[in-house]
Amino acid sequence: MNIGKDKFKLIAGGLIVLAAASLMMQPLLSYLAGLSRLITFIVTILLMAYLFTFFVTKMRGSKRSTSSGTTSNGGPPPVEEPIDVDIDA
Repeated sequence: MNIGKDKFKLIAGGLIVLAAASLMMQPLLSYLAGLSRLITFIVTILLMAYLFTFFVTKMRGSKRSTSSGTTSNGGPPPVEEPIDVDIDA
């Protein structure tokens, strides 16, 4: 494979420009890496919270209605009024 003098200059110039751009872009790439790390952390926390609540609700199961919790007409039982006690010391 024969590389001509002009092609060698073109490849060398491209490598020099690429090296200079990589030196100048390093802070930007570092910023983007930190930003992606932060976004990944937030998504992981949200996913773990969702999975935790999903499994807790599945393990708890459905609540069965008991006959003592309702009245004959299907409504809730009547609320008893609290007893008012006056304590004079």
